[in-house]
Amino acid sequence: MGMTILQAALLYEELHCYNFDRLAFDENQLMEYIEIITNRYSSDFAEMVEILVSVNPNSRPSINDVQKMLDNFWINTSQAVEN
Repeated sequence: MGMTILQAALLYEELHCYNFDRLAFDENQLMEYIEIITNRYSSDFAEMVEILVSVNPNSRPSINDVQKMLDNFWINTSQAVEN
């Protein structure tokens, strides 16, 4: 889910994090994408995406945690717009 959100936020047709010839993942490329997100969007959104695309699968949130994160993000965003 994290990579899908990252791709949508970047508006890129494809992400170049995967090297299928070597069956490897390019963490440096991922960090470049995170940097773009950080410069383009709010810190709350960038932090959420960074957590979702964590390279360590054990540190990624559960689907319930993702739902809570999204709920909080939308609440905070709507409150900011109202003010």
